[in-house]
Amino acid sequence: MTNIEARKNILFAASPKGFHNAMRVLLEEKNAEVIKEIYIDLNSRLVEWSLAKLLPRQEIAAAAEACEAILKEKIPAEELKAAKDEVENIADCNSAQLCKLQDEGKMGFIWGHDLCTGYIWSLRRGARFVTSNPAKINVFRKDYPEEWRAIVQKVRTEHPGLTPEERVSWCWVECVARIAKELRPIYDVSNGKYGFVCIQPNPTKLEDSQAMIDEIRFFETAFRQIFDTCDPNIVYKVPAVPAARETVKKLKKDGLRLCMTLNFSVFQHDTFGDLLGYGEYGDFLVLMGGIVDDFVKKELVAEGMDEKEAVEISHYAATAILNRSYANNRRKGIDPIIMGGSARGAWSIEAVLCSDAEHPVAITSMASMISVYDEEKRPCEDVIRKPLDETKVEILKKSKIFRQAFEFEGLNDANIMEYPPLQSVSSSFVNAYYETLESLK
Repeated sequence: MTNIEARKNILFAASPKGFHNAMRVLLEEKNAEVIKEIYIDLNSRLVEWSLAKLLPRQEIAAAAEACEAILKEKIPAEELKAAKDEVENIADCNSAQLCKLQDEGKMGFIWGHDLCTGYIWSLRRGARFVTSNPAKINVFRKDYPEEWRAIVQKVRTEHPGLTPEERVSWCWVECVARIAKELRPIYDVSNGKYGFVCIQPNPTKLEDSQAMIDEIRFFETAFRQIFDTCDPNIVYKVPAVPAARETVKKLKKDGLRLCMTLNFSVFQHDTFGDLLGYGEYGDFLVLMGGIVDDFVKKELVAEGMDEKEAVEISHYAATAILNRSYANNRRKGIDPIIMGGSARGAWSIEAVLCSDAEHPVAITSMASMISVYDEEKRPCEDVIRKPLDETKVEILKKSKIFRQAFEFEGLNDANIMEYPPLQSVSSSFVNAYYETLESLK
């Protein structure tokens, strides 16, 4: 069995008999690499999706011990120690504990992996979905050239005669599809709530409503064909800009689940919140909080603040914006899930902590930032519903970037496209798109 097959057959077995049969095959094959991966999986949050509901804990532990016995014979002692250290790290880490509290109804915390690779590490610690964008896929293209070449070759073979622009879209689909395939068991056992992957349309078209609609409809059709289902485990990112209002309205009529990106402000959350879904299977309002923090810090330094002080106070910028938007959603009685993004450190994860499991908050983060958060024990305290520190807010208001993001009327349709954080991130997406496009000509 491959790693993917083993996870599906063992971690997401349909019956106790199916589990034991799959374990027997795994152990008989004695593929040390696959057995090592399953050993770690059996000691991770992955068992909570299905297996822990199917079998007694002692049977799961016995299966892990059987894997360990094989590994003692098949791999060097230092490699086995590394696997056992990983198991211990998972058991003790803050991120896994937060996910456990979410499952118990004591916290409103949902975590997504923010990169096209390395997501198994995150899934083991409780991540529930994976996200991508043009920049993330371009990073994958450069960091994993062999895998990317295989994707390109597949697209050229199966879809000859494409324009370079069409080839980019198909390569994005294939890149995301390979992740969605691995997450599909989570999607199935959660009845479509989790286990999805996000994909974003051409970033050069963010002021063209129909172009965004057309590309996302193309994505949906392509994923339906690839997976032979009318329910692919995909969420579509749409930029939170004026042109996207019509995009959102039409795509919601199509029944698609959406995630509003390029989102930095209470104004954008307030504008698009009413257009999005309601209820626990709703849509997402991103806040690219780390980007706002970065810009606010620079403005405060430019205003004469000591850099160390500016760094510290800027860490509260996204927290305050998230707090205000969350409160506004609750006041209006709507349930799109606010999703903190662009994590810059432990404070970015702490900023989304919420004890209301019925109205959770999400965070997308690269594994490196979660690792920082997990370096030391931290309290699992509600932050997003805590009263604002008005002293910090008044200091932050010295920054125009913060005022525009924090105040309901700080931004509007007339000036949002000139908002520096939006321009910066949008440019990074566009540059990544053109890099990918050029590589496919």
